[in-house]
Amino acid sequence: MTDALDARHALDRWNAVLQLYGQVASRLHTLLDAAHGLGLTEFLALRALATHAQPHMRIQQLASHLGLSHSATSRLVARLEQTGSLRRYECATDRRGMYTELTAAGREKFVAADASYGHAVTEMMSSSAARELFAKLAPRKRAVSKPAARRRGLPPR
Repeated sequence: MTDALDARHALDRWNAVLQLYGQVASRLHTLLDAAHGLGLTEFLALRALATHAQPHMRIQQLASHLGLSHSATSRLVARLEQTGSLRRYECATDRRGMYTELTAAGREKFVAADASYGHAVTEMMSSSAARELFAKLAPRKRAVSKPAARRRGLPPR
């Protein structure tokens, strides 16, 4: 019975995470689009490149970072390249590999959008919905029988 309760609790916690993520992602997408002309995934791509240890990133590495397929990432990079935010180029040692990096315009767009993003995430993570989620994510306390509590020196529940 305990395993079934643990599994149910894990599923409840996961569903709460998905619900909050969906709400936050939707609000961020709306904010970034209205204020900066960027979708959430486009912003996250700029953020990945801006915070990467090297000035460029292989497209397959960006795909992995964003959790997108290679073809979806290629389309995303093409859109950002058309807006002047990124540039693509072939890997010098492996002609199959493509790199992408931020342009100066892309870095400026990222910096402006990152301030909005950071403010919005901070606000949303301190909301009552987020606090409720964090309470659901807290480890479930197991009831301790009175004899076991006495043996462990704990107050009975």
